[in-house]
Amino acid sequence: EGRPHDQRREQEGADRVHDLHVWCITTGMAICTAHLMVDAATVEEQYLVLKQAGKLVKSKGVPHVTLQLEGHEESCPTISKHCN
Repeated sequence: EGRPHDQRREQEGADRVHDLHVWCITTGMAICTAHLMVDAATVEEQYLVLKQAGKLVKSKGVPHVTLQLEGHEESCPTISKHCN
């Protein structure tokens, strides 16, 4: 039960992170879910951002990671409700 350290500046390619949730399901089993807004133009670039972000989170001791990529043209309803 702690506030996750802000790693957004370390993640190249992700312009904004929202709906970030990190918690322990049970002792020793932490998980992370988040939405990443990206400008990546190609599928290969998007995959690279996703792979790098997952590696970053795992390097902080969170082995179970689920990340969702969003383009800037997409509108996630939780941004306006919860993140601003």
